[in-house]
Amino acid sequence: MKTFPIKKYALYGGGVTICTLIVVILVFVDFQGENDTVNEIPPWLEESEETELEEEAGDGVLVVDVKGMVASPGVYELEVGSRLFEAIEKAGGFTDSANREAVNLALRLEDEMVVYVPKEGEDEGAGPVLAVEMNETDHEDTININEATEADLLTLQGIGPSKAAAIIGYREENGSFATVEELMNVSGIGEKTFEALEPLIRVK
Repeated sequence: MKTFPIKKYALYGGGVTICTLIVVILVFVDFQGENDTVNEIPPWLEESEETELEEEAGDGVLVVDVKGMVASPGVYELEVGSRLFEAIEKAGGFTDSANREAVNLALRLEDEMVVYVPKEGEDEGAGPVLAVEMNETDHEDTININEATEADLLTLQGIGPSKAAAIIGYREENGSFATVEELMNVSGIGEKTFEALEPLIRVK
């Protein structure tokens, strides 16, 4: 009867099985590494996405300059679609001398808007809001106070009939304004009113 070396074949079989397992493990590890590489987001793409998010966030913000009779005048950021009352709240609310009746608290704000809150007893033409571009005002959109008629001056926010007459009277008595700052020499025009008017006027 013929016998076979069973132990020898068993050893061969075991060795083949071990080799097969090693190959499978190596292939799996390599495949997993490739997946990690594929799933990894390139740094430039991450930066691009962050920039887009920042731009989107910036688009939702507007900046206004609050002046006049408020507790803390200054420049404030608010969300697009905000109303005037929110800007007043940001600036600490009205002072005791504020003319609240002159302010439309429901007014929708725009970017680069100047909000001016007049005081009680201020000229009847004084108004609460000036929408102007803070970076640069077009020359054609400003009024030459050396040539302006009463009708021209009345188009300026904060200038009523009495102040318009005072400006023309000062000009006739003293000659042309040398600088826009000289407007503060006119009776009834103080620093706060001038700050609101400055972006809207010129002397040449």
